[in-house]
Amino acid sequence: MFAKHCLLLFLLSFAVVLSAAAQTSLSTTGDNPAAFVGKWAGTYTGASTGKCEMEITRNADGKYDGTITVIPVDESRYNIKFKTLTLEGNKLKATYNEPGEGTPISLEGTLTDTTVKGTYEADGGNATGTWTMTRQPK
Repeated sequence: MFAKHCLLLFLLSFAVVLSAAAQTSLSTTGDNPAAFVGKWAGTYTGASTGKCEMEITRNADGKYDGTITVIPVDESRYNIKFKTLTLEGNKLKATYNEPGEGTPISLEGTLTDTTVKGTYEADGGNATGTWTMTRQPK
């Protein structure tokens, strides 16, 4: 009887560990939009070049929101809220308007583990490029 209880306890523990591992894998591969929540930092190249930072949050209603900080090579810096943000599976789509001129900019990216890579488009498609960001520690 004792052996049966030990075996049952072992199997339940093993199932819990496997379940936790599956959930971790799910969130880090981007199969779940919540995997985007957090701070990100990286670079962009193309029509212009520089550094970028992004923060994605989830509010109490379950909706996602975010900001992007763009740091061109001249080290000026602007932080702006996304106008739109769509997270589906491991895909991100966002838009914002550049300060001053108000030029609309769109981003699209794909999450793989702790990296998001994608493209940007501005000025009606006349200015394009790529960007890459990695998840930052909490």
